[in-house]
Amino acid sequence: MQRILSSTLLPALLLCLSCLEGRGFAAQQRDVELLRPRSGQRGTTVEVILEGRDIRNPKEILFYRPGIKAVDFEDMPPRIRYVSLHHGGIVRDRVKCRFVIAADCPLGEHALRLRTAETLSTVSTFWVGPFPIVPELERGGFEVTYRGGETVVTANDKVAVQPNNSLETAQEIPLNCTVAGEIKVTRELDHDYFRVELEQGQRLSVEIDSVRLCDKAYAESEYDLMVRILDEDGNVLVEQDDSDLHVQDPIASLIAPRAGKYFIHIRQQLFKAGRWIYYRAHVGEFQRPLIAYPLGGQAGAAAELRLLGDPGGVTRQVVTLPKEPGGFTLFPGRKGEQPPSGLPLRVSPYPNVLEKSEGETPVLRLPSALNGIIARPGARRMSFDSLFERGNAIESVCLLGGWGVRWTARSGFATRGRRKTRWRPMMRPGLTAESRLFREACNARSCWTPASSSLRNKTVNTCSESPTCEAWEASDLFTGSKSNRHGT
Repeated sequence: MQRILSSTLLPALLLCLSCLEGRGFAAQQRDVELLRPRSGQRGTTVEVILEGRDIRNPKEILFYRPGIKAVDFEDMPPRIRYVSLHHGGIVRDRVKCRFVIAADCPLGEHALRLRTAETLSTVSTFWVGPFPIVPELERGGFEVTYRGGETVVTANDKVAVQPNNSLETAQEIPLNCTVAGEIKVTRELDHDYFRVELEQGQRLSVEIDSVRLCDKAYAESEYDLMVRILDEDGNVLVEQDDSDLHVQDPIASLIAPRAGKYFIHIRQQLFKAGRWIYYRAHVGEFQRPLIAYPLGGQAGAAAELRLLGDPGGVTRQVVTLPKEPGGFTLFPGRKGEQPPSGLPLRVSPYPNVLEKSEGETPVLRLPSALNGIIARPGARRMSFDSLFERGNAIESVCLLGGWGVRWTARSGFATRGRRKTRWRPMMRPGLTAESRLFREACNARSCWTPASSSLRNKTVNTCSESPTCEAWEASDLFTGSKSNRHGT
C-alpha cells in the first residue's frame, strides 16, 4: 500500500513544483512597453525614458550591436494612472538613463534588453540615424486607456503648442535633419505639415520610418503612414503610401522645378486610433535610390552597380564587396549625400551572370549567380540557358521578391550527351513587375536531375543548409552543379 501511494504522489509533487516554477518565471518577467525618444543621432548623447512593468532598479542595458552605451540609470516615479494595453501589458514603472552613441555607430535598428537587479526585460529597440534630430513642436491630442475591456479616451494634459495641421501653420525645418514626430490620437485624422526652402534643381528626399519603428507586434494599421510633397501653391508634386525598399514606410523624392517653399505632409493612410504613433521623417538632399542592380556579386570582387529609383536618374557605383559570403548593406552615393538607410545586397561565392536585354542568356559554367530584371509592365519571364553533363544534378536556391514570383526550370533538348535547360522566373497571373528587381523572401530549394528525358523536380520548404537563404536579405539566384547529391 505504501509503495502505491509513493508512486501516486511523486507525479503530483512534480506537477506542483512545475506550476510553482512557472508562476515564478511569469512573476519575474520584465516588460519594456515604451522607449522614448525612439531614435538619436550618431556621435551624440540622448536622454531616454523606458516605461513598462516591473522594470525598477535598473543596472545595465544590453545591446545586440556595438555603438551604444547606456549610463546614468535612475528610477523615476511611476505613472499615477497606469496604462493597460490590449495584449495584457502594463505601462506603470519608469526608468531614465542616457544613451552615449558612438560617432561610428551602425545606422538603423538596435535591439536591446534592460537588466534589472533580478532579471532581463523583454526586447525593445532604439534607432540611430545620421542627421540632427528636430522635434515636432505640436502637442495635444488625447490619452487612450483600456480598462475592463472598454476603451477610455480623455483629453491630454498638454495643451496644443504650435499646431502644424495646415500649410499656413507648417513647421519650418532645415534640410538634412530627422523630424521626431508623432501622429496624435484625436477624434479625427492628424495632419503634420513641415516647410523647407529649395533652390531650382535641388534634390529633396523624404524617408519615413514608422512601421519599422514600431515595437508592437499586435498593432494594426495605425502606423501605416503616407507622405506628400507640395509646392507653395498647395499643388501635390509627389505622393507615396508605400515604397519598394521599405514596403509600408513611404519614400518620396523630387528635383525642385523652381526655387521657393515646399511642404511635406505626413498623415495616416487610413484613420486608425491608437497610442504612441511615432515616426521619423528624414528630410534632406541625400540620394535615394530604391534598389541596386545586380543585387550583389562575388565575394572579394569589385562590382559595378546601377542604382535605380532616384529622381535624379540612374547612377552607377563601383563597390568592393566583402570577402565572406552573406548579407551586405550598401549606403550609396558620395559622403554627405548618402541616405539614412542602405540597400541590401548579397555576396556569394559564385561569379555573376547578367541577363541579356534580348534573347536567352548563356550560362557557360556552374555554379553561377544569375541576375535579371523584369523591366516592362506585363513582361512575364527572363531566361538563362545552361549546358551540363547528363546525369549531373542541378541544385538551385532562389531568393526572389514578394511580388508573386515563382521560379521554374524547363528542359530543352539533348545534344551529344548534354542537355540544355532554361531557367525562367514567371510572374503570377494578375501581377506585373514594372521595373521591380527580384529580391528577398522566396526561400525555395529545388533539385533537378536531367538523367532521363524529363526533369524531376523535388522541392522542400526550407533551405537551411545554405547561408544564402535568409529571407530578409536581397539576393539573386544561385545555381550549382552537383553530381547526384540527392540520389535521384
